[in-house]
Amino acid sequence: ITVACFSPDGKRLVTGSADKIIKIWDVQTGKLLADLKGHTGEITSVSFNGSGDRIISTASLDSSAILWNAGTGRMVKKITPSRYYVDFAIFSPDGSKLFIDQSRSIYDPKTGDELRSLPGYTMVNQAFFTKDSKRILLAESSDITLYDLETGAPLKKFKGNEPIALSPDNSKLVT
Repeated sequence: ITVACFSPDGKRLVTGSADKIIKIWDVQTGKLLADLKGHTGEITSVSFNGSGDRIISTASLDSSAILWNAGTGRMVKKITPSRYYVDFAIFSPDGSKLFIDQSRSIYDPKTGDELRSLPGYTMVNQAFFTKDSKRILLAESSDITLYDLETGAPLKKFKGNEPIALSPDNSKLVT
């Protein structure tokens, strides 16, 4: 197992591993609920959305992110955003958006369709949505940029290095 994430209600655990398979487990019984197959590389991240009905998984070497229906285990969409590695993806707090790292794009988590691409050319190492899901912070090399998701415009740049942390009320940024 290389990555793991609990569902928001704590009843399920999703894991990913070097065998390219994502597994959904019942936390109370330890029973395997589903094997999700679709990646051709080692799984590098897994995450539930806030309501627990979607899972996003990434596999760096196959350059893809897969959006899964967490209830049925069916693939909603395989997103292959670029020729670069895809190391992580995150859902916005309200569940309305999905960010995939090296594509620098925001996607619709229901359909997997791209909603907006964010400007820039450097590798994204970390990302945080603001709690209102209207902005996103991207940590890129020695810059941290806050973007408006309605327009895609950069709002503010900070100097610093990752790792970064954003306080729950969004009033503090640590780098």
